[in-house]
Amino acid sequence: MRSKQKQIKKLKKENSFLFIATGIMFLLFLAVVSTTFNLQSKVERQSVERPLEPLQEEQRPSVLQAGIADLSEEAILLKVPAVDREGKGVVTLLVVEAREGNGKTLVDIDSLLFFTDTQESIITAKKVSSDLTGLNLENYDLTYTLYAEADSIGGPSAGAALTIATIAALQDLELRENVMITGRIFSDGRIGGVSAISAKAEAVKNEGATIFLVPKGQGSETTFETERTCKMQGNNEVCTIEKIPIEKNVGEEIGIEVIEVSTIQEALEYFIA
Repeated sequence: MRSKQKQIKKLKKENSFLFIATGIMFLLFLAVVSTTFNLQSKVERQSVERPLEPLQEEQRPSVLQAGIADLSEEAILLKVPAVDREGKGVVTLLVVEAREGNGKTLVDIDSLLFFTDTQESIITAKKVSSDLTGLNLENYDLTYTLYAEADSIGGPSAGAALTIATIAALQDLELRENVMITGRIFSDGRIGGVSAISAKAEAVKNEGATIFLVPKGQGSETTFETERTCKMQGNNEVCTIEKIPIEKNVGEEIGIEVIEVSTIQEALEYFIA
């Protein structure tokens, strides 16, 4: 009998403890919910009182301004025309720095398609620059930085510009800011043909340059207009469609001076201030 009474007392104690613990947990739950609700209300009031201001267009950093504040005085800056995925002309910024060293080449290309082709152009640009300046590039470290639009296309068309900038960096030359160039570079210093001359010329003009150097034979572009001719044969009308080639002068069409060049030596004459 006494054993049963002890068990009953023990159960009552356990039940009381369980009831108290449950009550405390419930009160803590209510406190957490209340605190969360109050914080959320406060945040919502602050959002209404002080809404976020959208970033103004003039506050957005330009690609051509990015990262150039810390460049050395000897760095060579050269604007280079390119095209985007849709074939629209854009302008990228090439920076080349040359320092005494042991032949290292550092490449930093931002958001540029055809990265491998650009690397190959840098290798050729270094060879041509060494040949023309007579300098042993094993004694220099060269850094190439290209700030590009998100989907700009570089590839071989930046070869001539890379060579011009490399020579300028090695010889501490000052380049004219009103001149831009497009064209691939060959190991003997010749400038080869590229595509999208008109689109690039438009971008060059919009950037404020007055002279656009292009490969030999590319100062004009051929477009095709469709001509439809119809004639009656008996009771039937027979029509033929013909593509008529139309040659247009890029400079006159865009409104900028376009000059054809064959070699890097020719191009340098327009760039050197």
